[in-house]
Parts: sequence; C-alpha cells; structure tokens
Amino acid sequence: FTYDEKGFVKTFVCESQLESYSRAYTWDDSYLFSIDYQSEYYARTESVHYGNKACKGFLPVFGKYVDIPEIGLFMAMPELVGVKTTNLPTKINGNFSTTFEYQLDAAGYVVNCIVKENGGDSKQSLYEFVWE
Repeated sequence: FTYDEKGFVKTFVCESQLESYSRAYTWDDSYLFSIDYQSEYYARTESVHYGNKACKGFLPVFGKYVDIPEIGLFMAMPELVGVKTTNLPTKINGNFSTTFEYQLDAAGYVVNCIVKENGGDSKQSLYEFVWE
C-alpha cells in the first residue's frame, strides 16, 4: 500500500507468480471518490457516490464492494488501509451498479445495511451489526 499526505490509501500493487494487478484510489476530502483497477486482463474505473448520511464507527462491509485487498484486515481495522471514514456511500457505479441502504441506531451506529448489486448476477444482501 502507499498513502497520500493525509493518510488515505492511494495505491495497492500485487505481483505474484499467478497474477499482477493494481488499484489506485482517489479521495475528495474524506470521501473515497473513485477506484481505478488495472491488470493484464482488464482495466476499469468505479465511482462512489454519497448521500447526506454519516455514522459513528464505520461501515465494515464497504471494502468488499470497492475490492480492497486484504478485506478481512480492512473490516477489522480500517485505519490500516487508510483513514476510517464515517461517510456512508449510497451507490457505486462501474461495470455494474451497487446501492446501499442503512438503518442507524439512536447513537448513530449502523445496525443494518441492505446492499443491492445490479447487473450480471443481481443480488441483495443484508448485513446486521452489533457494536460493543
């Protein structure tokens, strides 16, 4: 990983015997704005859109939908791949579209998130969180 001057993840490069690929992340203030994917097989860009929702804590599943390597690490400690953001995305546009809907508890933590993936194999996932 490389980081920008504010501590946000900027690039990730993976080179192994099986594959070689990279990700470049663009931030606007504390919002992840776009992700550029590059490999020997494909190149694509995804853009992330936000509404006016923010939360306490963070959204643990967000890394799954922007294809951040070492996803388990990201879910447990988002500070290790950038700065933990409380801004909640509403949509990710790329080859397909992914939308997010949230329910927050009285303290402002995400208690559940419905993720709808549209395109290819369209599906909907419900994530529920318990904060301690």
